[in-house]
Amino acid sequence: KMKILKLYVSLLIWILIIFSFTKCSYPHCRKKENQDPQPTGTEIVSWTDKSTPSISSTLAHEFFTNDLTGYIVGYGGEIYKTINGFTSFATLTSGTIQNLVGVWFTDANIGYVVGNAGTILKTTNAVVSWTILNSGSSSDLHGLYFTDANTGFVSGQSFTIIKTVNGGATWYPVHSDLTGGTVVTPLASI
Repeated sequence: KMKILKLYVSLLIWILIIFSFTKCSYPHCRKKENQDPQPTGTEIVSWTDKSTPSISSTLAHEFFTNDLTGYIVGYGGEIYKTINGFTSFATLTSGTIQNLVGVWFTDANIGYVVGNAGTILKTTNAVVSWTILNSGSSSDLHGLYFTDANTGFVSGQSFTIIKTVNGGATWYPVHSDLTGGTVVTPLASI
């Protein structure tokens, strides 16, 4: 049983690692069909400046829940929301000053943000408010992925991988032997 469990955990870890280095193929990452075609080299490309002096932090990651509504997280606890494709945006209060580097929404209202020092935030009301979740980790967390409304994975510094099966209420470590050690992970936490 332990060999199968260890193989399952190792396979899951490699899938997460490969996913983090590949081009995103999920709907929130795809190009919009109505975008201008790529220039052939002789065409003049024009850009629309969407920057604004009021964004002073380093921006780290974005997630769009539809063609117009999106969120961007950044350093110093910065979170921005648009409902018009970033023609304009609102600065949101996150409740933390930690650098935020990952964002994922499971639907239009429920979303998660991860960042430094084990920070995980959750909203259930389209970012009207945030709840700080206990990740059980002090590592800097970098990325997250949810397979459904309840099941999600977060990866971070020093091979940190944690999992939730109850919408972030509790997080369990997913261990690997990538650092050379053997750690037994209880079956209930996978």
